[in-house]
Amino acid sequence: MKKIGGMLLVVIMFAAAGCYYDKGELVYPRASTTTPATGCDTTSVMRYSVEVVNILSARCYSCHSGTASGGAGFKLDTYSSVMSMANNGRLVRAITHTGPQNTHMPLGGSKLADCDIGKIRSWVRSGALNN
Repeated sequence: MKKIGGMLLVVIMFAAAGCYYDKGELVYPRASTTTPATGCDTTSVMRYSVEVVNILSARCYSCHSGTASGGAGFKLDTYSSVMSMANNGRLVRAITHTGPQNTHMPLGGSKLADCDIGKIRSWVRSGALNN
């Protein structure tokens, strides 16, 4: 009887050690545009007047607005100028650092946060509307 009880205990221990539960979204990430850890949701329609302007004003306006001289002639403080850059692909190439080295923005700095890049990409993919 002791032998059966001991063997049963060993079987249960091996079975328990072999079973575990993974967090599926961490082990098998989906191609989702929502990042649960940061709460960054780029699946909804991004609005120019809210998300895009907030990102640009925080990271781009110091060089690319008004009379700023550091923006190589590219102004991003009006919808028409941003839309033009979005439609020809230069905006996304600049913020993702996929174009020529001298076009990586912000110049001499690190890329925008992935969430901010995702929001701008989402806005461009939805037609770069003035909303």
